[in-house]
Formats: sequence, structure tokens, C-alpha cells
Amino acid sequence: MRYMKVSAHVSVEGTASVETRIVEFYEADDNDAVYKGELDRFGNLQKLSIDKVGFEETASLFEQFISRASMGMKRMFDRHHRGNQHGRSMLLNAEGHNEAGVATGVLFRFFAADGELKRETLLSPGTDLERKKRRTLLAQNTAKMKLLARRPGVQPPVICETDDREFMDRLCTSYIKLGW
Repeated sequence: MRYMKVSAHVSVEGTASVETRIVEFYEADDNDAVYKGELDRFGNLQKLSIDKVGFEETASLFEQFISRASMGMKRMFDRHHRGNQHGRSMLLNAEGHNEAGVATGVLFRFFAADGELKRETLLSPGTDLERKKRRTLLAQNTAKMKLLARRPGVQPPVICETDDREFMDRLCTSYIKLGW
């Protein structure tokens, strides 16, 4: 079983604490990561190690995936791990394979700092029809809020992004295309 692990690491530089994300790719049930990289708070990747022989050519695939999906990984991690994130982690597994052997979804597992499983979610990238319906509904809600804001003496409702799935769809699609 192949999987990817994202964990948070907090270090102190002077008087400021700096959060980084450690991204690791594992093959089967090995304890050693095939690829290990560190993402800083600006999204820059630093390759830490490639421990396995024969996986040198896949390092470029991992780096391309990380560069495409770094913001989505960070948002997904932050959404499920609020506050102090030190030691917490997120695992991604490709799941739900179809007849052609291609994954149809990604299983996200979120772990606390002590290693306890907090949440498990299976997400599949939305279809074009689902995305179109979601965007239409969002446009309708925005138009309603603008009309409410024009009425004198009425405060417009607070805009929140609770139904924002675009970054989740992009993250799932990128991970499935990676084939890990």
C-alpha cells in the first residue's frame, strides 16, 4: 500500500516560531520514506532525502506533484488541524480503483500529535456537472447577498467559504494522476 504523509514541524528562529510541512512518500509498509521533502511557509520545496534505490527517477514526479498541490495540501491540513499543529499529520491513500486500475478517490486520514486517528474522509474529485452546479449556486447566493446589501438599514450576511471544494478537487485529481 503506497501512501503520502504530510506532517507539521515547528522550529524556532530567533524569537519567531516557523512552521514547515514535511512531505514523505512511502512504499508498502516500509518504515523508511522513498522520498522526503520539506515545504516552507512560502511553498518552497527542499529535498531532504531519497532513501530507496530505484526511486531516483520518481523524485521529479514527486516534486512536480508537490509544486502543483502544495497550497491544496496546506489548506486541507490547516482545515483539519487548527491551532498548534506540531507533530500532527495527514495521510493520503489512493482508493476505490475502477476496472482499469485507476483510483477514483483519495482517503484522507488525520492524526493527532500522539498518533491517534482523529478523522478519516474519502473524497473523490467532483465531476464537471457537480462543479457547474456548485458554481451556479454560488453565483445565485452572491447575487442575493448583493441585493440584501443594497437595502437601507440591513446588514448583509457574512460571507463564508464553508462549501469551498475547488482546492479539494484539485488536490484529489493531482494525487490520482500521480499514481502513488
